[in-house]
Amino acid sequence: MNEKTRPRAVAFESGPLEVAGPARIVSATGEELGRATAEKPVYLCRCGASENKPFCDGAHQACDYAAAGDFPEEKLKEPTDDSQSEITVRVLQNGPLVLEGAFDVSCGGDDLRSTSRITVCRCGASSRPPVCDGSHKAAGFCAD
Repeated sequence: MNEKTRPRAVAFESGPLEVAGPARIVSATGEELGRATAEKPVYLCRCGASENKPFCDGAHQACDYAAAGDFPEEKLKEPTDDSQSEITVRVLQNGPLVLEGAFDVSCGGDDLRSTSRITVCRCGASSRPPVCDGSHKAAGFCAD
């Protein structure tokens, strides 16, 4: 797949997750919530404070969300088929974002790495951002 059309997910430091498509954002039940293209990315909340979850509304700025980190190599799953033209972002109820397909990930836009699956925190409580560590359970995070 061409680098320009390859889907990507970029976790901005202390900000949202940018998903540039082709990508589909779906609920845990499979309902389509939105689509991203290379020209029109979608921004997903990682701080847990957005009033428009799973989408970012800029609440991370008002709640002083601070999260730096990277996608650890051991959490990246090497794609077995690079021909997939779309990724799926599944929004788990009261839980993380699960991204699946063949796509690139990075923190801040640099150092793109390939993966086929990653689980991203959207409650703001993970001790290993941007990766979910299960903290949403103890934090009592509630969101569809």
